[in-house]
Amino acid sequence: MTCVILRAVDAPISRRFDKGALAFSEYLRSPIGRIRLDLTWAQLRAHLPTRRLDVLDVGAGTGDLAMRLAHAGHVVTMVDPSAQLLKISEDNAHALLAPDAVKRIHRVQGTVEELPKLWPNKTFDLVLCHCVVEYIADETVVFRNLDLLTKDEGFLSIVVPNHEGHALRFGARGMLKQAIEALSAPKVDPDLAFGVQRRAYDLATLEGRVRGLEPIGIYAQRIVADTMPESVLQDDYGTVLSLETAMAGVELYRRLGRYLHFIGQKPANADLAKTSVRRPPPPPRRG
Repeated sequence: MTCVILRAVDAPISRRFDKGALAFSEYLRSPIGRIRLDLTWAQLRAHLPTRRLDVLDVGAGTGDLAMRLAHAGHVVTMVDPSAQLLKISEDNAHALLAPDAVKRIHRVQGTVEELPKLWPNKTFDLVLCHCVVEYIADETVVFRNLDLLTKDEGFLSIVVPNHEGHALRFGARGMLKQAIEALSAPKVDPDLAFGVQRRAYDLATLEGRVRGLEPIGIYAQRIVADTMPESVLQDDYGTVLSLETAMAGVELYRRLGRYLHFIGQKPANADLAKTSVRRPPPPPRRG
């Protein structure tokens, strides 16, 4: 059986995501929602070692990536503030996975701010944080905690909304006023599923937040999918996915996607280096 640990979490966050859980789950089953997940998985697995990994999925939601990783043989711990999303993820796993893969997924109700308290003495081979950072008021805490939980020579995968693609997306939809405003507006992004504003990033800002990691993969997501009629995506999903995959790592197109996907590797002895920096200098010798 999977392990579901329900904890007292920040009530407003929990209520917000519980309320939008079913709508979010439906959205991820639509072509436009599913293509981000398919792209994320393809981009991620291209960089992962073949050995079994101990994975932490922060803000894991309905568990799509967790299920793919468990099916591939990895052990996954999901963390999410929403009990409703965790329940949906458990139902999905039992419906879609073999029993041995189901057992490799564990669930914890909690927030990204709580990560060091949940695992004070543990790090993970791979940490996922997809479409989470932008919701958290203090992003410094998020990036610090993700780094703390990533093992030396481990991997961190982050997906965030891309501010630079907003004007193109609005313009393609005929929303000309919004397109013009997006060129100079603050880096915010409306979230229709949960009814909140969230931050958006550009690549330079994101790279600055994770500058301690070695970039091994930087991709765009939904470059063309957001600019075409829904019927095209619906009727020829495989071709659109192939096109998105081919364009995702090309620098010319990378700044135009709906999302940015950064995959980085933590250097060896990174934690030791941090410890040595924090260690106070020895007292002066007398005599």
